[in-house]
Amino acid sequence: RALYHDWARRLWMFPLFLSASIGMALNNSVAVFEALSGRNTPFVRTPKFNSSNLTGATAWWRNAYAAEQLGGLTVAELLLALYLSAGLVGLAAVGAWASIPFQAIFVVGSWLVVGLTLRDAGLARRMQRPAAA
Repeated sequence: RALYHDWARRLWMFPLFLSASIGMALNNSVAVFEALSGRNTPFVRTPKFNSSNLTGATAWWRNAYAAEQLGGLTVAELLLALYLSAGLVGLAAVGAWASIPFQAIFVVGSWLVVGLTLRDAGLARRMQRPAAA
């Protein structure tokens, strides 16, 4: 209560935060393995900009993060999301009810990351396409 007056709402959002954190696990694991193997990769800071700006020179989709092409990591994340979803169905099929909430957190996080990646790539592709005259 001393920190936040809306702690109950924030507590309600914690499972979504946890899901998103778990959904980024594959991406973070790749970064760790690159570092451990000594592979030099550039450190690119998380962009800080007004994401509602879609038309100006500083529009988010003009940033290097707004990749139009989907890489192998996105495909791997999609396969992981499908695998985890199949696991959730399998748990339900065998009646492992105590495991389902935990598996659901993994599934939601994986699909959240995949969905946002696909959405942003599609939007970047549309925004960078020249307007038809």
